Amino acid sequence: MISFPKAISLGFSGYVNFRGRSTRAEYWWWSLFGFIASIFGVLLDVSIFGFLAGNWEAADWSLFQNLIGLALFLPGLAVTVRRLHDINKTGWWVLWFSLIFLAGGILLGVGIALFFVTFSLHTLLAVMLVMSAVILWLATIVIAIVWLCRPSDPEDNRYGGLNSTRPTETSASDPKTNRSDPPTESSTRTGYSRRREH
Repeated sequence: MISFPKAISLGFSGYVNFRGRSTRAEYWWWSLFGFIASIFGVLLDVSIFGFLAGNWEAADWSLFQNLIGLALFLPGLAVTVRRLHDINKTGWWVLWFSLIFLAGGILLGVGIALFFVTFSLHTLLAVMLVMSAVILWLATIVIAIVWLCRPSDPEDNRYGGLNSTRPTETSASDPKTNRSDPPTESSTRTGYSRRREH
């Protein structure tokens, strides 16, 4: 099983590498690192800007938190795509999940707006839209967590071999790579028979 420092090293070395596979341990160690880095950014913002403002409650700056988030966005996205590859799913599911969350946000916004508009059945429609958004978000989160927690495919898939960061060019089970040509007559002749020909 991959270690925490190794997972961080792989995350930064594959900063924008969206090919290959990442194991379950690599993904969750990287997620833990991102969480710890975010907390560190919040503490830096509160301590530095709160001290400068002289009022801890007025420290609403988020400079370091935003910088850390920007620095970890691409490698986090790449690790997520490679984790999906590890269970033989296309990385485009990250985009579909994002679009589903966006659609849920639109439904939620329209539903909340309908609470302030008065017409026949506006409350019922608003509740239905809000509940639809919540159900959509919950279903997406559950599916994503289940997929990200799935064990790795034990064999090679279309994205490469296990623990690979690049897809394999040829599969080990390809009959073309494993085919052995039958020995020719010249290769089976002994040295004595060759000497007799000359």
